[in-house]
Amino acid sequence: QGNETLVELDSANDALLEQVTVDHDDRSDAHRIVVRVPHMNARSFLRGLADSSIDVRIRVPGQPSADVETADGDIRLDGSFRDVRGATASGDIAVGQIAGTASINTASGDVTIEAVDGQATVRTASGDVACGSLASGGDIKTASGDVRVRSATEYVVVSTGSGDIELGD
Repeated sequence: QGNETLVELDSANDALLEQVTVDHDDRSDAHRIVVRVPHMNARSFLRGLADSSIDVRIRVPGQPSADVETADGDIRLDGSFRDVRGATASGDIAVGQIAGTASINTASGDVTIEAVDGQATVRTASGDVACGSLASGGDIKTASGDVRVRSATEYVVVSTGSGDIELGD
């Protein structure tokens, strides 16, 4: 633990695991870890793996920034982060504590954020949004879904085309 960065991959399908690449870029001020999982659809050469799944767990020391993107999969960021950018076409996004800013986008999925000290921007076309505390305000939009914000210290703009909005306790 301590200052170690640990990447764990888990799947019931060993052939899928063999297709995953993990790259590490050691920069002077940060470390960058890139995990590439092959795109699996009915027309790809990996079509036999289309019903498989893979879990990627990355443990890093300190309070990192996170930039996570998936085409089809959930994103869960446990712990405390400096800044977070999360994007998925189809999947839920759940994030713990964010000391800086949050930029969260999902076309189809729910978004849950415990707390953001900086500005929060959340977009989902179809999904519910639940935020604990937004200390510096934010901008939350969903075309179809409920929005709940437990507390906000600054101005928050919330809009939903079809759903309920609940602010405060």
